[in-house]
Amino acid sequence: DIEIKNTIGNFVGIISRCTAQSIENLSFTNIKLESVGNNVAPIGDSTCTNIKNIKLENIQCKGYYYVAGFIARTYPGTIKNIQANNVKIDARYSYAGGIFGYVYLYAASHGNNITDIKITNSSISSAEGDYVAGIVRLWNV
Repeated sequence: DIEIKNTIGNFVGIISRCTAQSIENLSFTNIKLESVGNNVAPIGDSTCTNIKNIKLENIQCKGYYYVAGFIARTYPGTIKNIQANNVKIDARYSYAGGIFGYVYLYAASHGNNITDIKITNSSISSAEGDYVAGIVRLWNV
């Protein structure tokens, strides 16, 4: 069990910023994160291009903007096989998602591929914001 509470800033998570090329074969279980800032998720921000085979179980995240059960903000080309159960997301404002808060999708030439995503027994809420989604808020760049 991991509990992290931040009363001052942004990027709260197990990994605050991931710059690896791939994130694969990971499980996150029994995690509780809370912040008065942005980018609250097990991984706060990521620039990797390949995300696959991820399991999320009993994840609670509370913050302002970009709050998610797995990655708050990311730029992937491939997202595959993500299973989430019992995820609770509470964002004060915008970009709340059960798995991702915000995904910047590259132009089609980069080979974006999102497949095999499942989220169950979960709740995602925002008190005053836009862009609240069960899985992700997508944005094309």
